Amino acid sequence: RRKIYGKLRKDFCLREVKMSSTLAKKRKIEIPKLHYHVGFIGSGNMARALVEGITTTGQVPLSNITASATSEDSENLKMMKAFGINTTTSNRDVILTADVIVVAVKPHQVLDVLGQFEAIYAELSKSHVTPRNLRPVIVSVASSVSISEIERKTEVAWNISGSPVQGHLPVIRSLPNVVASVRAGVSAYSRGHYCNESDAVPFLSVFTLCGHCEEVAEEYLDTFKAFSGSGIAFVSHYQENTCLLSWKPWQMVVC
Repeated sequence: RRKIYGKLRKDFCLREVKMSSTLAKKRKIEIPKLHYHVGFIGSGNMARALVEGITTTGQVPLSNITASATSEDSENLKMMKAFGINTTTSNRDVILTADVIVVAVKPHQVLDVLGQFEAIYAELSKSHVTPRNLRPVIVSVASSVSISEIERKTEVAWNISGSPVQGHLPVIRSLPNVVASVRAGVSAYSRGHYCNESDAVPFLSVFTLCGHCEEVAEEYLDTFKAFSGSGIAFVSHYQENTCLLSWKPWQMVVC
């Protein structure tokens, strides 16, 4: 069933891209390209779903997307390479090149990963290397790490023309779901204390390629995650089993 579902999903994406490009050619419409660079720290299921959704649109050049993992030999990084994007084993490379940095590691690893930012910025400043964006948007997709915890780890310092500057990076906590891979995702998100509306523009430009984004208060994020993730999985499992039992549609009741 998984193989069939995977093939159907891939066929759907390819057919959608082909139809979109054919329609664009007939109407002489140019698909707009986004100039933002996107980095993924972590290359697990959620990161892959987002990369698949983003690359399907063709609006973000593959050269503008970078993903990191702990090892070149990891299966996750090999699957990321298959999309044609840049891959690395160094989080420094992601920080150097990205406007939007998606922290997509497991929840218990998030704060350790973010703890590297201060040291990386200090090293870049010391070696007089300037990142593409001095204030990239940090997007956490972890379900159990609060914005305040993330912000405590994202206060960094750097030098601009010899003048030391210190400040917080803009933080967004978002909870997308894996159907982002077919651009049918729904992402609830909350902005941090140091993230204004203009800071959120790169995030929204990229994440809306994968589906709908809705801003909510942080206190509702965990409830949303339970509904959008576990709720859909429960209904799908329920429907699958009722089909195996040959129940009729009118015999199915979803509570």
